[in-house]
Amino acid sequence: MFNTIVTSTIWQEDDTTRIVWITMLAIADADGKVSAAIPGLASVANVSVEDCENSIGKLKSPDSYSRTKDFEGRRIEETDGGWNILNYLKYRRMMSEEERREYKRIKQAQYRARERGQSVDKRSTDVDSRSRKLKKLTQAEGEADTEAKELLANARFQKAWNDWEQHRKEKKSSITPTARKQQLSLCAKIGVDRAVAAIEFSTMNGYSGLFEPNQKKGVRPVPESHKKVDPASIPIPERFKSWVAEVYPEKREEAMKWTTWADAPSWLRREWKSEAIGTLANEDSSPRT
Repeated sequence: MFNTIVTSTIWQEDDTTRIVWITMLAIADADGKVSAAIPGLASVANVSVEDCENSIGKLKSPDSYSRTKDFEGRRIEETDGGWNILNYLKYRRMMSEEERREYKRIKQAQYRARERGQSVDKRSTDVDSRSRKLKKLTQAEGEADTEAKELLANARFQKAWNDWEQHRKEKKSSITPTARKQQLSLCAKIGVDRAVAAIEFSTMNGYSGLFEPNQKKGVRPVPESHKKVDPASIPIPERFKSWVAEVYPEKREEAMKWTTWADAPSWLRREWKSEAIGTLANEDSSPRT
């Protein structure tokens, strides 16, 4: 949350309005949508329904003293199923840009230290790196859950999956929640047709694990995206070259000559992968204050 909230006009409102506003910031999704009805929002904010309704009215109203003149100073708008927090994405981008500048500063310092033959002090980045990895893991789990829900929405797959769970029950080997999540994630990666074929094949043969037809038992099906490929056959994306030029300007001229991943130094490829460049814009930040 931006510290400027305490000097914004919202801080001049009554306690209930401030509480409702902060509650909405806390429960908004990545796009700034607050999915709730007034009674539900009132319950989460621990205020009365009447007070919550009054606060929503103030947040929807123009604010001539607001620092941000977009939407005449309004902070929210009604939408189907709740409210949208206006200017939410703008403030997410601002936060991402600040993080990006700090990231570049640290990387430049580390690069200069390496060039001078000095040891690189990574303590300043360890916490941030762990935080980013945790957020990436949380995001990946959320994406896996979404993929599973979309998969189970397919009638043909849902029937096959129900048969599979029944098969496991009959074998007195019910699927654990962890195994269920992993199997659904794998099915989502290989697609409905291959997933249904694997389920039918495994059920028919009395297996407890999922195996595709003509696949050796004990070997998991490999999604196309996981198969090994020759780095020399993969063109380097322009965004990687741009990243190198931005973070390591000394290597800009060299990077412009690279054509495949085999041309780039392995340490740069590892750094590109570990730092997850391009995902920083998805990091959480606060909406408009």
